[in-house]
Amino acid sequence: MAQVNLECRDRDNTNPTILYPGDVANVMREMQPEAYREARRTFVKEVGIDPRNVRDANFRGFTNYLFSEWLTYDVRLVAVEDDDADDAMDDEVPTYKGPTYEEIVAREGPSGCTLEDKVAITPFDWVASRAHDNGLVDDDQFRDMCEVSDTNFASWFWIRKASAGSQLLVLEDMEEGTEYQVTDSATSARYDGTAGGSLVGRLAKVRDQWRLIAPPPMVIREPNDQQEYNRVNMLAQLMLPDYLQMVAMLLPMSPVYQDEIAARHASGRRNANGGGRGSNHGGGSSSNRRQQRRNLNNRGNRRNRGK
Repeated sequence: MAQVNLECRDRDNTNPTILYPGDVANVMREMQPEAYREARRTFVKEVGIDPRNVRDANFRGFTNYLFSEWLTYDVRLVAVEDDDADDAMDDEVPTYKGPTYEEIVAREGPSGCTLEDKVAITPFDWVASRAHDNGLVDDDQFRDMCEVSDTNFASWFWIRKASAGSQLLVLEDMEEGTEYQVTDSATSARYDGTAGGSLVGRLAKVRDQWRLIAPPPMVIREPNDQQEYNRVNMLAQLMLPDYLQMVAMLLPMSPVYQDEIAARHASGRRNANGGGRGSNHGGGSSSNRRQQRRNLNNRGNRRNRGK
C-alpha cells in the first residue's frame, strides 16, 4: 500500500484523525488506477480545466487539491467483478475491485464504528479501511474516520461570525438555511472578526463537534453586505450545487484561471473555457449525469446534517 500520512491527534488532543486528500488520491492512482482515471476525466469535464495542463505552479497545485478533495470524499466506488464492470452503473461512477462496504465494516469495524446506509464506498472509506486493516491506524483513529465519512458534506456557507478567541465559526448553509457552530482554530483566527462574506467548505461532525475537515478552498470576503447575501442565497437555492458545480462556478473568478483559459484559446488548443458544463459530452446530457451523481452523494451523506 502506498504511504499514507495522517493528521493524527495525540491522546490528549481533541482534534480528530483524518487522511490527507492528496495521499488518498496517490493511493487511488497506484492501487485503483481505473477508478482514478475515470474520476479525473469526470473532474476535467465538469470543472472545465485539467490540472495537469496548468502552467502556473501554484494554481496547478490548487486545482490538484480541488480534485483530490472531491475524489476523496465525494466519488462513489462500486465493487464489481471483472466481467461485470461494464454493466455495473453509469459511467459517472468509478468501479473498483474489492469488497463491499458492508464486508469491510463487518471485517474491520471496531465497536461503535458504523457507516450504514452507504450507497457505495468512497476512496476515503477504502483507504481508511485498508490503513486500519494493515495496522496503520488504531480503533480510536478509525472511529474518527468513520464519523468523518458518515457526516461530511460540502456546501456554500455564509460567514455569520469568526472568533479566534473561541476558535469558532458560525456558518450558515446557504442551501438549507441551517447554522453550524464550527470548531476550527486556524480558520477562525484567519478570519477573526469577520461577519459577512461566503466560503465553500466541507464540514463533518466528529466527537459531537462540527469541524472543517479541510481548509476552505474558496473564500469570498467582499462584498459582504445584504445584497451579496441575497445573491448567494438565490444561487444556492436555485442551483442546489454539489462540490464540482461550486468549483466550476467560482473558479473562473481567479485571474490566474482566466489567464490559463485565455492562453489556451490563443494557442488554439481544444480546452475547457469555464462554460463547458452546459454542453453535452455524449452518453446523455451532462445535467442528467450530474443528477445521477448527486443522487448517489446525497443519499449517502446529506441525511446526517444537523444531527
